[in-house]
Amino acid sequence: ASNQRRPKKDFSAQIVVKSVAPKVKNTLPTNKKSNNKQQQQQQRRRSNPNQRQNSISQRDPIISLNMNLDYLAKSGQRDAAIRAEEMLQRIEALHDDGYYEKSPDVCSYNSVINAYAHGKVSGASGHAHRLMKRMEEKGIEANSITWNTLLRCLLKEVKEARDKSISEEKVEDAESIIANMEDLEIVNTIS
Repeated sequence: ASNQRRPKKDFSAQIVVKSVAPKVKNTLPTNKKSNNKQQQQQQRRRSNPNQRQNSISQRDPIISLNMNLDYLAKSGQRDAAIRAEEMLQRIEALHDDGYYEKSPDVCSYNSVINAYAHGKVSGASGHAHRLMKRMEEKGIEANSITWNTLLRCLLKEVKEARDKSISEEKVEDAESIIANMEDLEIVNTIS
């Protein structure tokens, strides 16, 4: 072990960096305006580190609601659909009380219907129909996603049905929905 030599350190690279770096810095063009902006932004961040400026969820709470509803719909939790609908009802109540400027939109309802389509709740299509009726009462127009998700609910019930008469009834319901989609000229968007 004593016969092994230590590798020599190459100090030439350090010397070059120390002598060249200051010269290069001095020759680079500087933009005082952008430096001032950067310094101001850094100072604002330091003065209020917990505030998220221009956050989407602060500007539009419905976007945040829709993200939460979508998460619940896709979570696979046992009571996700019921919890999603409860959340939607709370936001509607807060809007009616004047707390929120915007009311839940078609995306909000689609997420709740999707929660029923993916959830372990019996009668998913009945819940979806009820939510679509509520949308209509509130003046929210169903889009192709709404109709396709309703079809998904029906097909899920057909797949799970043990009684042939129930599955035939659901198939007829699906056919009438497709006919309705044709009337609304959104039949080409069936997924």
